[in-house]
Amino acid sequence: MTAILLQHEFTHVSQFITQIKTDKKTSCFDAEIEAFVQEVNFLRTLNKEEMMSLVQRIIYYQEGGYQGSNAESIF
Repeated sequence: MTAILLQHEFTHVSQFITQIKTDKKTSCFDAEIEAFVQEVNFLRTLNKEEMMSLVQRIIYYQEGGYQGSNAESIF
């Protein structure tokens, strides 16, 4: 899950560097679209075990997560 978030944020870093080098500005909306597309592209590279690990974590949080947490409210 951390790797997915890092992929998103590193996309923004790349956008920032490109903006500095080219002086070309990207709208906030377009920047987010690109970052989410890169997340999906990253997810597509995961093997079956890695993908099932993510699925199991989602199920875990839907079922209440850590004891005493309020994790199910995020779904």
